[in-house]
Amino acid sequence: MNNAVFAQAQVAYDSENYGEALRLYQRVAQDQVYQLGMGEYGLVYHKIGNCCVKLGNYSEAIAAYNAATGDSAYAAKATAFYNLGMAYALMNDFSNAVANFKVAVADNSYPHKYKAYTAMGNALMKSGKAAEAGAVFRKAALDEQNPEPTRALLNLGVCFMALGRCEDAVTAYETAFQFHMTPAVSNRLYANLGQAYVSCGQMKKAVDSFEKALADKSYVLSDSASVDYQRAIASVSKGEDNQDFEAQKTSAAVAAGMAVGAGMAAGGAPQNAYAAPDVLGANANPTTTPEQLQQNLPNADVQAAQKDAVYDLSNDEAFAK
Repeated sequence: MNNAVFAQAQVAYDSENYGEALRLYQRVAQDQVYQLGMGEYGLVYHKIGNCCVKLGNYSEAIAAYNAATGDSAYAAKATAFYNLGMAYALMNDFSNAVANFKVAVADNSYPHKYKAYTAMGNALMKSGKAAEAGAVFRKAALDEQNPEPTRALLNLGVCFMALGRCEDAVTAYETAFQFHMTPAVSNRLYANLGQAYVSCGQMKKAVDSFEKALADKSYVLSDSASVDYQRAIASVSKGEDNQDFEAQKTSAAVAAGMAVGAGMAAGGAPQNAYAAPDVLGANANPTTTPEQLQQNLPNADVQAAQKDAVYDLSNDEAFAK
């Protein structure tokens, strides 16, 4: 491999000059004097794929990542499969996206399985498969390497709402509060929790959650959340609370309007070969262990709750722009 040109390409990529980086990586790939060896082939085409994603050329990225995964000696094949899944997702080919995410998580050498689980969950939700999505969001939350399980738990709660399981959604949302999070995520979580409480007929708790979401005046409730907030206030003023679930069940439109943008930001960008793990801030929970999470979190993958729903995940940060 032409290491000198490869180094120039990496400098261009790190400087966000993706067009120049792509040109240089392609030059390395086509060099007839310094031909690519096993392992180097996968590395260079992985880098080419990353450049193509950054430039919005997703079809070319898919071709490059496929080339990278074909190199049996390439040490970061699982990461290339993850990025291949992301490229398919960006083209709304969620079936192929899920297939490649599954290959990534099946590789025991892959250190960021929570990212692939999170991205897989979002692809499944966009395919209207809430039960399957919930099962993988749960895995993302339980992954000991996940520095910020809050977002996976938030998405798990959304899945439970789609399945008509508001009590399980409440459990997922309440579990998420055991972890450190930004104020923006906290506000969104309180709003979603408020809607889950409304669905369960727990109006006083709903009002309390909505007011916490609005407390710092930086968060604006969605239209559906605003409707639920007003319903909860009206019910509390009439002394109504803890009513039968079916009588208080939130409409599908309300669930669809929930704040869903809870995908991992770190799960969105193409992963650079041999890059260090993304640092998402001080989000490690000092008290809750994966074993405790395993005990506390209900399982989304149950045959009795196959009520799939399609949500608007346009703000989902798991998919790179």
